[in-house]
Amino acid sequence: MRLDPKTTVLLVIDLQNDTVGEKGAFASAGAAAFAKEHGVVEKMRMSGWQDTTLETLLRGLERDQILVTGAWTNMSIEHTARHGADAGYEVVVASDGTSTVSDEWQHAALNYAMNNVGKVATCAEIKSALGS
Repeated sequence: MRLDPKTTVLLVIDLQNDTVGEKGAFASAGAAAFAKEHGVVEKMRMSGWQDTTLETLLRGLERDQILVTGAWTNMSIEHTARHGADAGYEVVVASDGTSTVSDEWQHAALNYAMNNVGKVATCAEIKSALGS
């Protein structure tokens, strides 16, 4: 895998209180603990694409590679990655930069759902691919 720092963008998505906060709606399901264990922070919105100017910005900045990180691997991460791939971007999901409810959901999203969408790599592999 090779990533060009001049054409690659990092998206950190779906870090809302309900999915990552200790008092969030999904804390009792294990989401907050899983997020904390993986060093994940706060949320701006569910999808990087919906009702945003993301695609306009990416096209204007001539970015064609997207690194996706954040919370809800099996929902928001997967949704954002699929939309990006459909729009023609090369998508890489950071396996150890994402979070969900449990190891089972994480495994399903990264090892099954992402198979035909993009690449899955560790943060170390991504750093290496960026030439850092």
